[in-house]
Formats: sequence, structure tokens, C-alpha cells
Amino acid sequence: MKKLILFILILLSISIFAAGATANTIESFELDVDLINQTPDPVRAGEIVEFKFSVLNTGGISKENISSTIKFEYPFSAVPGEEVTQEINKIYSYQNENNAKILTYKLFVDKDAPNGVYEISLKLYDPVINITQIFNFDLDVSGKEYAQIITINKANIDFGVIENLEFLITNTGNSLIQNLVFSWDDSTDTLLPVNSDNTKYIKNLEVGESILVNYNVMANINSIPGLYKIDLCLMFEDSDYNESEINTTAGIFIGGQTDFDVTFSESDSGIVSLSIANIGNNPAYSVNVIIPIQDGYKITGSNSSILGNLDSGDYTITSFSVRPTGQKDSKLIVLIDYTDSLGHRNTIEKEIDLMLNTIIGGISNVSGDFRKSGIKGGSSSGSWYIYIIIVVVIGIVGYVIYNKKQKKKKKGAKRWDLKKLYLFLLIH
Repeated sequence: MKKLILFILILLSISIFAAGATANTIESFELDVDLINQTPDPVRAGEIVEFKFSVLNTGGISKENISSTIKFEYPFSAVPGEEVTQEINKIYSYQNENNAKILTYKLFVDKDAPNGVYEISLKLYDPVINITQIFNFDLDVSGKEYAQIITINKANIDFGVIENLEFLITNTGNSLIQNLVFSWDDSTDTLLPVNSDNTKYIKNLEVGESILVNYNVMANINSIPGLYKIDLCLMFEDSDYNESEINTTAGIFIGGQTDFDVTFSESDSGIVSLSIANIGNNPAYSVNVIIPIQDGYKITGSNSSILGNLDSGDYTITSFSVRPTGQKDSKLIVLIDYTDSLGHRNTIEKEIDLMLNTIIGGISNVSGDFRKSGIKGGSSSGSWYIYIIIVVVIGIVGYVIYNKKQKKKKKGAKRWDLKKLYLFLLIH
């Protein structure tokens, strides 16, 4: 019995000692973790953030092979090539800040992350005694403040004409931007704003919101046609009044297309002459005039005429053999093909109101409308005056001849009466 009681006491002593030893071991494994640095600060959407943690062992027992893992959820994700779990080979007892273990991790913040507070954790694990400790940290994530000048409404601006130029500005970031100042500049002074300067102010722009910025502009008529670089600048502030600036460039064609005036010059024996004038502000190259096949007119011979180049304000005359095919008046369609100053081939259609109504001996008579405008046709207003003069002259000559004949008849009648009287007197 005494031996049994002694054995039980020994077992209880061993158990109490072991329990006390284990309790001392757990209590002595004391770790303290601090987030000592993050770059950048604050954390911003769409960027990689680096964390530095200090790990202190304030207990009396050194430890080895401690596993450290960073835990995260959206909007964070792992950076390719960067480990999320690290091993601490040995961490000594009773450490202080001077000999703390420093752990570095990197995470990527999603570019679409909105403003908010997000949590990350650092988990430390001792595989020998199977102890895990987790340390949580809250981080403020600010959405990325960013704006883009998405589109410009004009790809081509003509010389010497006031045109409206619009820039579409969009907040493509994840945070409100405010106090926006937009400006543009052409270093060659070819394109300039009209009735305003080149700067516009916008109070604020919400996430995803767009705004149109309008300018009236004019291109210097003395400049050379071509592609010009426009420098664009957008300055704005975030919600904390931190300033940002975006500088970019855009290209605008200045010059290009032109316009023509086509007028009736003259018509004689079925030959119609047209005056072609470049009335636009740009030169036209390789100008070709074409009269297409159309109802109401018949074109004899070539239906096209190459004029070459026409500068702004220049004109030339070209002729075609054109005859109307019916009594009904119809407009003559004329096509003008040309290459503009940007190298593009263009076609302009014009309609000429010839109003030809008759054909006499192959000569087209022009109506009174064209006689009033002084355009010469197959029989012009001058021809009618000549005919009238000829008729008057013929009438006068005929009247004179007629009178002479009448006088001769009267003289002849008088001589006959005297002769009868003489014979009568002889007889009696």
C-alpha cells in the first residue's frame, strides 16, 4: 500500500512538473509584430505596395523555423515572383527594437479598387509546439485619381474658317477629382482660339463622369497644309487637394478640302464652255471635270477635261460638246474630281441650269434668263437687234421703191389723158 501511494505521488509530481514546464514554455513564447513602413503611403489603386514588418520575441526562449505568411483579400493580390510565406530561421529571446527581425512583403492593389479601409494579416506559426499567432492591420486605400482626354471631335480644320473644337475629358480613375484646369497649345501658332483664351476651368468630375470642353478656333490662312501637333495639359486635385498634372499630345490636320464654283461661260454650235473657279481656302491638285451620262443631254466626244492644279481663287475655262436631247429643260450635272492638300481624292457634284429649249442648225438658242445675264448663246440678244434693224431697213427701202412706182404710174396716166385730148380736138 505504501509503495502504491508513493508511486501515485511520484506520477502526480511528474504530471505537475510537466504541466508547469509546458505552461512556462507557452507563456515564454511571446511575439510582438508591428507594421513599421509601407511604400507608397497612402496605398493607391493600381500600384504595388511594399510592407515592412518588425517581429520581436519578448519571451525567454529562442525559437527556430517560425513560418510567417501575409494574408490578404480583395483588392490585394500577390505580385508575381514575390513570396507570401517566409521562414524565420531563428528568433532569439528577449529581443528589442534594435535586433528585431524585419520581414518585407509586396502586394498589388487592384486598379479598380474604390476608396475604403481594407485588412491584411501576418500569421506566425511554430511547427514544433503547433502555435499560431495572427496580427491584423487596417489600411486605407485611395482610388486612383486619373483623367483622360478621350476624344477630339475634329480631325481636320479648314483655313480661315471659324470652327468648333471639342475635347472630351473623362474621369477614368476611382476617386473624385476637382479644380480641373484644361489647356491646349499649338507651338506654331497655326491654330488659335477665337473669342476666348486656351484655358478652361472645371469645378469637379465624379468617377466615370465626362465633360465636353468647347473652343472656337481658326487656322491661319497663310500656313502650310499638313498635320499639326497640339499639346494638351490637364491639371487637377484629389480629395486631399494633392495636385496632379497630365500632359499629352494630339494631331490635327489643318487644310484639306476646298470648294468650286461652276458657271456657264458661253455656248456656240453645240459647244458649251464652263468656267471652273476654286472658291475655297485650299489648293486643289489634279483637277478633272467630268460631265457624266445623264438624261436630257447628249455628250459628243470626250466627257472629261483635265485642268491640272488650281490654287485658291484661281479659275479656268473648259469646253464640251453638249446638246439637249428634248424640249424639256433640265439641269446639267457636272462632276469635279480633285486631290486635296492632305492627299485625299474627292468628288464634288454641281448642277448647271442651262435651260436650252431649241436647236436651230445645230446652234442652241439660250432663253431670256441667260440673255439678261449677258451669256452668249447660239442666237444672242445682239442678233435679234440686227434682225430688227434689217427688217426696218428693208421696210423703208420697199416703201421708197413703192412710192416711186406709184409716181411713175400717175405720170403715165396724165400723159395718156393729154394724148386723148389732142386727138379729140383734131377730129373735131
